[in-house]
Amino acid sequence: SDRSQIETVWHTVSNIDYRLLLLRNSSAMNGFNHLLGSFNNSEYVSEFELGVEWQLHSNINGAFLIIHCQQNYISVSSFILGKLRGCTYIRFESLSDLPYLWNLYAGKISWMNGIHEEIYLFGQNSRDVAEMLTPFWDESGTINLMNNLNNMQVQADEETYGFRLESAYPAILMSLNLNVKEQDQT
Repeated sequence: SDRSQIETVWHTVSNIDYRLLLLRNSSAMNGFNHLLGSFNNSEYVSEFELGVEWQLHSNINGAFLIIHCQQNYISVSSFILGKLRGCTYIRFESLSDLPYLWNLYAGKISWMNGIHEEIYLFGQNSRDVAEMLTPFWDESGTINLMNNLNNMQVQADEETYGFRLESAYPAILMSLNLNVKEQDQT
């Protein structure tokens, strides 16, 4: 990619000696902009940034893990005391490979074996991933599937939905925090 097409964003992490660099190819995003058409204001959020949004929404400042669970990969982000500790993703061909891969990655990335007070899972395979990986997480951590509005700390009149809420979690979360962002800008 041409350097002029690369957007860079630095994120601070809990270890002050390090920062996380997010690179985004803006020319690749043009396709999304074309698809969105009349939506003038769009925002692209990486999976670890959803943890930051969750902190903003829930006011959680302890240690938590947030895991996006898709068919052939999971992305894992760890937060401690209001800061990103680290993030990674694990690709797999079969869900049955995930426990082995978790151990392999955790052997190199210490925060994956860290103590997390809360573990949040979302995405289409969150229930299956939780079943596979629960033995690898600290027993003191509470496992939260983001599959209902109560777990998302959302109040709404609607109680029945025609889609799985754990797959819609990112969109729900981003829509909630718009009010907070607008207040911060005034």
